[in-house]
Amino acid sequence: MSGVGETPVPGISALRPRFSVDAAIQPGEGGAPEVRLDYRLARTELLFERGPSGYRAAYEVRVIFSKSKRGRQELGDLFQRELKVATYGDTRIMGQDVVDHVAFAVPPGKYFVEVAITDLVAERISGTSFEFTVPAQPAGQLWFTDLSLGTSSWPTAAGADMRSRLDPNPSRRYGDDVSELAVYGELVDARPSAAPDERYKIEYRVENGFAEVLFRADTTIVRAGTRTPVPGRS
Repeated sequence: MSGVGETPVPGISALRPRFSVDAAIQPGEGGAPEVRLDYRLARTELLFERGPSGYRAAYEVRVIFSKSKRGRQELGDLFQRELKVATYGDTRIMGQDVVDHVAFAVPPGKYFVEVAITDLVAERISGTSFEFTVPAQPAGQLWFTDLSLGTSSWPTAAGADMRSRLDPNPSRRYGDDVSELAVYGELVDARPSAAPDERYKIEYRVENGFAEVLFRADTTIVRAGTRTPVPGRS
């Protein structure tokens, strides 16, 4: 998916349309774990074409799960998306990136995941790949999902769920100008004996590449049913 001589950073494409993608384990609709792939790309990575009622861009996301690099496809799918804006200026707005996700029910195992995005207007494709392990069904009925990383978009509209308050950063790269790092996860407690107002104490810390602790804190949350959102900021 990349050009000759190029070695893309896992989760970050090397060619246009440039995008980043991150994977996390979360509970699906039926409660069983599923793989959620969050991706992000700037609007300027897509070519918009002018039409009678404004400007339009379209792209396709292709995801392939295989057991090894260039191995047989185990599962995957194609997803098409379309963007429509009124003016040319709307196609160039900085800071309003295209952010979306797709989810898969994937059997436990180790996978080589390939993600490609095709600009259907410009007819160009870029992709990246990474290894990802889907664990077996968590032992017991109390477990913690993977964390989705990003920055905080607090405050949001009244009634917005906690996940929508996270502005995802699939690349997991942050500059010095980031004022606040944010994460989102869920505590899954399906124990029949769990009290409706069960309280959980969660401790967390942020380390740099030298294992130095940059931030440490703890919080207490109250059970909100089988799935309790656990947002965090630092």
